[in-house]
Amino acid sequence: MYTLRIDATWAKQIATLRDATSDDTNLIRFDNGFYRVCRGTSAQVMVQLVPDQASAADVLSLQIGTRDFYVATIAGRSFGRYASTIDRMQVNAHALNSAVREVRTATGDRLFELQSMLVFCVAESIRSDLIAQQIDATIRASLGTLRGPPSRLAMGTMLPQARAWGQSSDAVWAAISPEARRISQLPYAARSLAEQRFSERVNEDAIDAALRMTARGVKVLKRPG
Repeated sequence: MYTLRIDATWAKQIATLRDATSDDTNLIRFDNGFYRVCRGTSAQVMVQLVPDQASAADVLSLQIGTRDFYVATIAGRSFGRYASTIDRMQVNAHALNSAVREVRTATGDRLFELQSMLVFCVAESIRSDLIAQQIDATIRASLGTLRGPPSRLAMGTMLPQARAWGQSSDAVWAAISPEARRISQLPYAARSLAEQRFSERVNEDAIDAALRMTARGVKVLKRPG
């Protein structure tokens, strides 16, 4: 079980959660960091989303699959697709804190929208560090701990990155050598010492120009196939 608090350390907490629930690839990104990859099992983890200054009753649980980081349940209710109105929603620390507290009692369209906001912010932050950083910046701005970024973030601005996750992941896999692809799909514990030390820089010139920027925003690759 992992705890994720809605505060000015959002991106740092997401990085810790991401590292604990995905595998390293040794594939070098544009920023000299490394891509990670979803695990090839159907294991699920429980993430407790906690609003700032929360009581025990405010904690909200999300059940997330590590094979693709899709959220199976939120507050004990099944979850599928995002609400069609998600592009019109805005998020900041207040909106997230309020959503966590309201989602247990909301019904109908309001419930669906609140679930979508929370699921999007958690799952897409794990998949793409670009989204995690954007949400982190608006949380900090709305809390008064960071100047410059907007204190409200339109979720529609993050949708292109989220929607391109699968295609961008496929483009990264296609831009590396067969040997790098083979090693990167192995569980780290199953790699030989030489395989553990192996690394390769992703050839961005081999990625379609339409996907190059979204591929940069991805941190955890979807497994091919």
